[in-house]
Amino acid sequence: MLEWILARARGEGKAVMTPIGYLPTKDALDLSALELKPGAIDQLLEVKPEEWSAELAGVKSFFDQFDAKLPKELTKQLEALRDRLKTKVTA
Repeated sequence: MLEWILARARGEGKAVMTPIGYLPTKDALDLSALELKPGAIDQLLEVKPEEWSAELAGVKSFFDQFDAKLPKELTKQLEALRDRLKTKVTA
């Protein structure tokens, strides 16, 4: 994964856009040293909008404890994530 992150920083790593941001494509990661069960990488890279959406209430609750001290940009990002999770993404 770190190799992919560094490749992305250089503009080289293959990625797919998801509601939570860019994730590596299945062939972008060197998994040769791992003994993964068939389909494991699919599960690891899957974004389940319903599960992410369920977490948003907890994040909002955490943000609320900071009141006016919380940078408005964080609230905007949370709202943008909520909107992206409602949008169907095609790979």
